Amino acid sequence: MIRTLDITDFIEQKKENVPPANTVYVVETSALSNNSSMRADAAACYHELFGIKGMLIQKEKGAIIYHEGSDADSFYLLKKGAIALKRKDTNGNMAIQEIKPFEFLGVESLFSEKRMTSAIVDSDAELYEFKKSDALNSITFKDNKTLLKIFEEFKNRIEEGLRKREKDVKPVNNKLGNVESLNKGGASEKNRATRETKNVPRPKEDEKQSLLNEHEIRLLLSHSAIFASIGLNEMDKIVKNSVLISYKKDSEIIKTATRGENRFYIIKKGQVKGIRVSSRGNPVTTYYEEGDFFGEMPFVYNVENTETIISLTDVELLALDKDAFKDLYENHSGFKKAIINRIKEKAKEQSEIENNLKAAGITNFMIENGLTYATRLKVYEANKCISCLSCVKACKSRHGTARFKRVNIRYSFVNVPQSCRTCKYPTCLSKCRKDAIKREKDGEIVINSNCVGCGLCAKSCSFGAIEVIELDTDSKDAKPKRSAIKCDHCREYDNCACVAECPTGAIKHVNPETYFKTISG
Repeated sequence: MIRTLDITDFIEQKKENVPPANTVYVVETSALSNNSSMRADAAACYHELFGIKGMLIQKEKGAIIYHEGSDADSFYLLKKGAIALKRKDTNGNMAIQEIKPFEFLGVESLFSEKRMTSAIVDSDAELYEFKKSDALNSITFKDNKTLLKIFEEFKNRIEEGLRKREKDVKPVNNKLGNVESLNKGGASEKNRATRETKNVPRPKEDEKQSLLNEHEIRLLLSHSAIFASIGLNEMDKIVKNSVLISYKKDSEIIKTATRGENRFYIIKKGQVKGIRVSSRGNPVTTYYEEGDFFGEMPFVYNVENTETIISLTDVELLALDKDAFKDLYENHSGFKKAIINRIKEKAKEQSEIENNLKAAGITNFMIENGLTYATRLKVYEANKCISCLSCVKACKSRHGTARFKRVNIRYSFVNVPQSCRTCKYPTCLSKCRKDAIKREKDGEIVINSNCVGCGLCAKSCSFGAIEVIELDTDSKDAKPKRSAIKCDHCREYDNCACVAECPTGAIKHVNPETYFKTISG
């Protein structure tokens, strides 16, 4: 559904008119210019779509917006006029698609470095231009399934039109379809049905399959060492023979002594743990995170899986079917070598844990207490601590209240206080209705002053690191303001109060993986 905002949408009384969640917002500068408080934004001529800011540009009839094969660094939403997309087939003939107002063009920039078509203005046009870099850096964009669906539909139609052109040797006038039809399913339903007939893995009851965003998958594969030698054509095959699967925390994905649904998994987001039985009959636990893989044993050695795989967090996995994996493994020596090398690395890691009881204990302690996905951890070492409470007093003096509790979990002489761990996969961020808790560029999770103290972030934190308090007010008659608080490692100061004031150096901030490896000997 397309809906253009007018001046009435900025009047306070109109707030109760809530449009559908899949509405695409396009802000008219003419509406903004009538409102003096909005004129500064209007003068900038930017517009926001799915959280991405774009510029309004004008093109006269006959103007070329971009050429086929040129660098793809932006995409567009047509506001007025008409544009023709043109592309030559393998016989040198021209395939044509017509773009009308409120249809997208140039969205191949999100899954290709080069333009797939040429865009020529048929009649004077106004377009919103959105930069590729802004889109790829936007969490709003990445999480918007409606927009991703539109972009996938765009690529499907370009390729479908070109195939038809080559088959029939006739001009193609393939309309993209407007945003409303795509949001409601429209032609994309047909494409989805076609994909479902492919030989892709079927979902289990506790998993959720998602519409593939090809650009995100290509990024995942390009950052994985095992796909370093794979060319673009083979990358396309992987994408088309893959399915993106989501599991909730604590889901059993693979059971030992099975073939794991004949799938090979690559971790896109989150962590899983692998549990196997050693030659001595003892359980050995390891963990895998983004970019790693599992489920390869049935395909490489024709044996059943030797590990039970359980999700430590909510996870997203890219699953390749048996045939797609075998095709890569048998025909690409670089892929095969990378798989074998990683299998050897995993066997070595498991052997080291199995043969070092202290290392095994520490690994289990970290996994069971969620320390494997902490990035910054507060610890204090009991063999140095004299219980003077200087750390707590210093924190309270600086912030008005202590932002951590000394009593929590312990391994040997190492105590881990109840404090923010700056998680890789924080559960607190998505719950806030006021957008008051955010991850900053330095990685720290920060609660801003617009917090209303609803407590949703505190309830969703698995480690009790967030607390809701009443803040002091200047007026005795003023209603107390509630706010959530947490340790942010004194990011706005030159030092951490608790660490600076500890007389024995017992308390410190560490990278948990590095720190616990050091003490494991």
